[in-house]
Amino acid sequence: MDKLRRLEEHGLTLLRTNMIKRIQNKDEDFYELIGGRNRIALYHEVMSNSFILLHGFIKKRQREAREIDIARSKLHEYQSRRQLP
Repeated sequence: MDKLRRLEEHGLTLLRTNMIKRIQNKDEDFYELIGGRNRIALYHEVMSNSFILLHGFIKKRQREAREIDIARSKLHEYQSRRQLP
């Protein structure tokens, strides 16, 4: 996906475009990569300055909150694994 390559190259500067946006009512480091109706929920990990791709979905108003909850659950799983010795 070309947008993933651009995310890798330009990072958070893409917030000035319509390609990435902060997900409302969530953590400040929780974003949505936009590709038409296709979306990828991602998390910006500040300490490693990297993006964690959490969940891809097709944007539908009636399912959007559920899809974001799935991404949030995957983020918590990722963070709990990172804390293991």
